[in-house]
Amino acid sequence: MLYKDMALMLALFFNPFGFDAVQYSLLLLTGSLWKANFVLYCIAGSFFGLYIWFTKSLNKFGKSE
Repeated sequence: MLYKDMALMLALFFNPFGFDAVQYSLLLLTGSLWKANFVLYCIAGSFFGLYIWFTKSLNKFGKSE
């Protein structure tokens, strides 16, 4: 499995598939639903960004997978 696939898989886990499992833990840690949501969206966004970055960098070298 390539890094781009792993990044996409993690992004999809954090938003929304793994959302409820992690949400409760973050809610207890931060004490605020808004802060917990913000953290989750930042994590998911960073993994989507990594997926795009890995895809573009692999296409430069002529590899699509």
